Amino acid sequence: MFNLSFQFLDSTTDLTTSVQGRFNPILVVLSLAIAGLASYTALLIAERVHASENRRIRYAWLGAGAFAMGTGIWAMHFVGMLAFKLPMTVNYNLFLTCMSILPAILASSAALHFLNASEISFWRMTLGGLLMAVGIGTMHFLGMAGMVMDAELLYDPALFMISIAFAHLLATFGLYTKFVPVNHHWITGAQRNFVSALAMGSSICAMHYTAMSSAHFIPGEVSLVEIIAISEYVLAFATTMATGLILGVLILATIIDRRLQEANGLVHLILDSVEEGIFGIDREGFITFINPAGAKLIGWKKEELIGQSQYVIIHHTHLAGAPEESPIYATMTKGDMPYGRNEIFWRKDGSTFPVECAHTLIQSTNKENTEAVVTFRDLTNQQKRELQLRQSQKLESIGQLSAGIAHEINTPIQFISDNLRFLTDSFHEVQKVLEAYAHLVCALPPDAVDPQRLQEMAATLAEADLPYVTAEIPKALHQSLDGAERVANIVRAMKDFSHPGSTEKTLYDVNKAIESTITVARNEWKYVAEMVTQFDPALPLVSCLPGEFNQVILNLLVNAAHAIEAVVGKAEGGKGTITVTTRMQNDGVEIRIADTGTGIPENARHKIFDPFFTTKEVGKGTGQGLAIAHDVIVKKHGGRLTFETEVGTGTTFIIQVPSRPEHQVKGHDEITHLVGG
Repeated sequence: MFNLSFQFLDSTTDLTTSVQGRFNPILVVLSLAIAGLASYTALLIAERVHASENRRIRYAWLGAGAFAMGTGIWAMHFVGMLAFKLPMTVNYNLFLTCMSILPAILASSAALHFLNASEISFWRMTLGGLLMAVGIGTMHFLGMAGMVMDAELLYDPALFMISIAFAHLLATFGLYTKFVPVNHHWITGAQRNFVSALAMGSSICAMHYTAMSSAHFIPGEVSLVEIIAISEYVLAFATTMATGLILGVLILATIIDRRLQEANGLVHLILDSVEEGIFGIDREGFITFINPAGAKLIGWKKEELIGQSQYVIIHHTHLAGAPEESPIYATMTKGDMPYGRNEIFWRKDGSTFPVECAHTLIQSTNKENTEAVVTFRDLTNQQKRELQLRQSQKLESIGQLSAGIAHEINTPIQFISDNLRFLTDSFHEVQKVLEAYAHLVCALPPDAVDPQRLQEMAATLAEADLPYVTAEIPKALHQSLDGAERVANIVRAMKDFSHPGSTEKTLYDVNKAIESTITVARNEWKYVAEMVTQFDPALPLVSCLPGEFNQVILNLLVNAAHAIEAVVGKAEGGKGTITVTTRMQNDGVEIRIADTGTGIPENARHKIFDPFFTTKEVGKGTGQGLAIAHDVIVKKHGGRLTFETEVGTGTTFIIQVPSRPEHQVKGHDEITHLVGG
């Protein structure tokens, strides 16, 4: 008969009448294999639970894992019971035998759910192992209660408790082996799964066979109930086949899911690592995914964009463009795959930026589900670099043109200067001759020359105003020579400043370069400032790119003049001061360009070297001068460009460059400023 109550041995129990059973080794091995396979399947499913980001999929895997583990525990127990042979007829109650699977499934579900955490502590694993042990024990003793036989079933209480403890310890060890991180390279994930499955399978078998050892069968009266009268081999192998099929399908499902997730993870890794923005849209234009770079470019969070209409949030062809004007819209509606450049995308804050984008149509085989993938990149920095390049090319062209003009002007100026010197020298001789003739005429007797001719000569001399002419012509020649010399100096300065562009550094006289640049920039500062120069005559030659170095000095001089002009204007008599100083410093040269202008406001100091940043009025500057200067000094010459400033007093820009390429200025990669006052 069967009895749902557990009865334990006591001191009055007579064990001399108990019968002993024996185990079928084939079915015992079969039960061990089922327990191990079920544990292995459950561990693989536990991996999928942890790896799944979708909540519904995670719970589906939890259910599958509980079913796999519960089914495996039940199948192992049932085959283990079939392996036990008593010297009497034993049958099984169909209802209790089938219902005994529920505790195993419920306990497995609770254990897996409890272990479904981002961090699994020792106490979580201990409690998970205890839940498994309780489930295994409940299932076992409920299944034992379903035995139908002519005997009374009694349990040894000590072995009963040992079987539960055995199951708990081995189950906890199996979970510990699986979930505790191991940094040793000698054990792989598959090996860990095998060891953990072996431990958990052993816990199931140990509990079962220890519990069987605690059972004593006392022959008694037979009760007639609904029984199963089928060969134990048929039942065992049928149970094994059914369980193996279920577990095999689940293992295959975990393998497929893992490979799909690995492929998906690789795609996400690629999407997350690229610098370009990538997002997908469905046929209605709603965003289905976006990579981190894309979300960052447009200033949104990924979660905020999923499910939103990209036509409203991200893309317009023009600032006021409708969706119908969008090339992406054309891709979705007409199947076109255009390549767009200088299109407009919108950021979350309402600002816009130019992009280069490509649109790819993705269509399913049934053509019902159509999506598009959009790849884009921000062109803002590229356009800035292109503008910088155009400006540099323009300046280089102007420099080459200036050098050519200077060369062409230099030759006639040289002729003019030489001829003026010749006229100056010759005039003194002519003046002597004229004076001698005048004295001679005055010394002649009245009757020595025709009176009429003498009168005409006197009138001519009076009309020519010879004393005035002879006094002023030398002055005019001297002024002309001085002017020609000034023109020659300007031409030489233009030639020195307009040094041909070169990628090779040459030794350069910094003092001479600054003098030439001051001359070239004279028209910028002469009306608003006095120029003061304090050059160190012992300054060494500096290895630099002359053309670009001159451009830096010019930019700083022009900025100084504009800063002073903002204070004094162009009023007559109102001038500031620009002071240019050079001196030796360690293994390099320091150049200071100080002005008595407005100074740099506090809120602009950290952006002063940014491209296109300017504090000047519209049309007064491009915001490129200081950015180019910083790039030339820091990146191309290994130096430093810093500044000291005080609002209302003025600004001093400090250039420090090494005299030789191998002597880089310490800290040259820093942009710093010192604030006075």
